[in-house]
Amino acid sequence: NEAAYRSTGRVMDLLRRVLKVNIKVHGLTDQFAAGDIFLFNHFARFETFLPQYLIYKETGAVCRSLAAAELFGDHLLGRYLASIGAVPSDLPDVIRFMACEINRGYKAVIFPEGAMIKDRRVVGPRGRFRVYSRDLQAYRKPHTGAAVIALYAQKMRDLYRLAHARGDARRLAEIGSQVGEARPGAFLETASRPVTIVPANITFHPLRGDENFLSRIAERLGTAPDDRLAEELIVEGNILFKDTDMDIRVGEPIRVDRFLGPLDRRLLFLRHVLRSQVVNRGVLSRLLTRLEMIRSEILSERIMLRYMRAIYGLTTVNISHLAAEVLYRLLEEFGQRRVDKAFLERVLYLAIKRLQRIPGIHLHRGLREPDRYGPLLDGACRDLRDVMLRAAADGLVREDGDAWVLLPALEEEHDFDRIRIRNFLRVRSNEVRPLPVLAETVREVLTGFPRHNTPEAVAAAVHDDDLRSYARDREVFCAPRYHEINRAETRTRGGEPFFLVPDRPRKPAAGVLLIHGFTSSPAEMRPLGEALRDRGFPAYGVRLKGHGTSPCDLEHRRLEDWLASARRGVRVLRAHCGRLFLVGFSMGGAVALQLSLEIPGEVDGLVTICTPLAVRDRNIVLAELVNQVNRLVAALPYLDGVKRFKKSEPDHPDVNYRHIPISAAAEFKRLMDRTREILPEVSAPLLVIQGTDDPTVEPESGRILHDLAGSRSKRLRWIRTDRHVVVLDALPEVVEEVAAFLEERAPTPR
Repeated sequence: NEAAYRSTGRVMDLLRRVLKVNIKVHGLTDQFAAGDIFLFNHFARFETFLPQYLIYKETGAVCRSLAAAELFGDHLLGRYLASIGAVPSDLPDVIRFMACEINRGYKAVIFPEGAMIKDRRVVGPRGRFRVYSRDLQAYRKPHTGAAVIALYAQKMRDLYRLAHARGDARRLAEIGSQVGEARPGAFLETASRPVTIVPANITFHPLRGDENFLSRIAERLGTAPDDRLAEELIVEGNILFKDTDMDIRVGEPIRVDRFLGPLDRRLLFLRHVLRSQVVNRGVLSRLLTRLEMIRSEILSERIMLRYMRAIYGLTTVNISHLAAEVLYRLLEEFGQRRVDKAFLERVLYLAIKRLQRIPGIHLHRGLREPDRYGPLLDGACRDLRDVMLRAAADGLVREDGDAWVLLPALEEEHDFDRIRIRNFLRVRSNEVRPLPVLAETVREVLTGFPRHNTPEAVAAAVHDDDLRSYARDREVFCAPRYHEINRAETRTRGGEPFFLVPDRPRKPAAGVLLIHGFTSSPAEMRPLGEALRDRGFPAYGVRLKGHGTSPCDLEHRRLEDWLASARRGVRVLRAHCGRLFLVGFSMGGAVALQLSLEIPGEVDGLVTICTPLAVRDRNIVLAELVNQVNRLVAALPYLDGVKRFKKSEPDHPDVNYRHIPISAAAEFKRLMDRTREILPEVSAPLLVIQGTDDPTVEPESGRILHDLAGSRSKRLRWIRTDRHVVVLDALPEVVEEVAAFLEERAPTPR
């Protein structure tokens, strides 16, 4: 009933807006339109509606799906399921029926595991696929029904093409009637395409086992659900009503015709030729039928193994999978029951970086976005903290100072209907068992930890994070929704961070962290970096978050984000250089001053170039007030702030943004105010460079900064210019001043 189908789609649209589950579909090109049979793993009840809904939303096509026979009958639920295309699994001749429906043009959605696989235990002791059967109270092989249906549908298409080639009108009419052919020959186009099976995987993150909206409603209504229903209300209620990522990953179609060989084509030809009633009742016909059945069993087993590997290979690996794998590996292989927190975090970081380079592994965005997993290096990763606190609340681990103690509950066996709330780490470990490369990666990191954890190796990984962060921000903020602002931009020079290493570095090595200015990018500092590189100084040009991509990116960033960006550069340089110098232009100088206070005693010298304590642009001064008004108005319905961006005319439009976010300007103002306050605490040797007629920064800022700084060794150098971006417009003078300062404090021994 297409009316019921459409109304269900509208209800799903509403639920998708209301519920907290965040549905993301990955890997989708034209599979929904071109595929015939769609196979999904099964972990939650409400999943059974999602594939049909997504296919309908994407293509307008309707689906048939197999469902448990007990759900059907002359009652409301049974009639509703039938109206949206569900088919009872005990329907007589269900294989033929589904094959005919596919060839009629309907999509088929099948969950080949059968029932829900709550424990995610799909790999047996010998590495073979198996699933738990509640009816049998034992494990069994996955069903081959989807493969048999696909083979039957393919055989119908092959027979139709063969009949068409040989002019067999009777056979054409017979098959045409089965597939609802509107006119003779209309099915030929469909028959010319191979039947395709599209594997897909649904992964949830995080898994929670605490009380939620559904479980509390059931309790208040006075119902007493059995353990099975109570567990489902808890787990699936948390998925629906608390922020949960639902990653649906769609794989490449599997062509059924590629499993057929010469023998199958010969059998098909014989089936077509032997048509007389006498022959069909004879021994030859029975022998042919028996051979077809044997081949069907062999081929369906091969196809089943192929699509089951594909389904589980599409698992979206997240931080809880990786943490579970590391903890169980330490427990089962190394007998380790006490795990140092810093060690766990470093192992996870190194494993993530290795997995990022392995093709075929699909990582959750929490393992692809450096801003989320990068804090593992500093013990501040919220995602890992959430996993471990959930494990502690479930009695699986115990926090003991700087370590996690692995408790016996991790090794306990639990009932199939309780494991999701009793031991989610075991569920997560089971979920990635079909990915042997993940286990191999974790084992390699654990056994070779000293080799993988060298400062140089970690520094290379951090630099890679910087590049990934830039690529990710470009991908997000260059999307069509931001075109209105982006198309007015004139920036053409790349915004990626850079690391310039001299052919003959000074000994001892002294590295320079270059920090660009507000609305600019590392390209602004590259000429200075190249000049310093040529004089033997390794130079790292950091990209402050929000810069070098889109003004819409900068609109969301804060001072803390800029400092975090600079810290990454420090970590890279520290691995290669015994001495560290910070050189910041304009706002970058203020960031350098802040950073020097975080690592007292580690900065060998500090250079600020045209760093503002006051600016000539009154809009910056008023930005904080305008930003507050924007926030107030944005909180009101139907309004979207007063003014989000201020248009500017930069001296270097190929490097700088033309639109300045008001929120970022307010943050810049906050940074200027804080810089003035902290100057007496600055102790690193300091060089202040300031343009005499700077049109952007009040030139007096240079003198004030020099006078207020607490550094014992400090000097002020003036450059006669009426330009602000002196790192480009007065580059030779800047290079000489900076190089002299560095060489004085990091001389090369004779």
